[in-house]
Amino acid sequence: MGNISQFENILWDYALLARDLQRLPAIGWIGEPKFQVDGTLFNGPWCRPQTDGPALGASLLIEFAFNYLEMGGSIEKVSTLYDSKLPTDSVIKTYLEYVSHYWNENTCDLVDFSR
Repeated sequence: MGNISQFENILWDYALLARDLQRLPAIGWIGEPKFQVDGTLFNGPWCRPQTDGPALGASLLIEFAFNYLEMGGSIEKVSTLYDSKLPTDSVIKTYLEYVSHYWNENTCDLVDFSR
C-alpha cells in the first residue's frame, strides 16, 4: 500500500507538467510527440503530429481522477484536472478539446488507420 502514495504523486506531477506544456506559446504543440526532460520542445527530426498523445493523456487522467476519488481523495483537488470553462484552464478539458477538433486530421501515429 505504500506505493499508492508514490504513484499518486507521480500522476499529480504529470498533470502539472502536462498543464504547463499545454500553455507553451508554440502553435500545434499538443500534437507534439517529444519533449526534452526539462519540458522544452524537441525540435529534431521526428514524425509529427502524433495525435494519440492527447487522447491517451485524457484517458489516463480521467481514470486517475475516478480512482483518486474512490480512495477518498477530495473533489476540490480533482476539479483542478477538469473544468467546464471555455476557454479552459484544465489539463483534461484541453486534451479533450484537442481530440474533438483534430480527430479527423492526418497523423503519423504508430498505428495510423487513416491510410
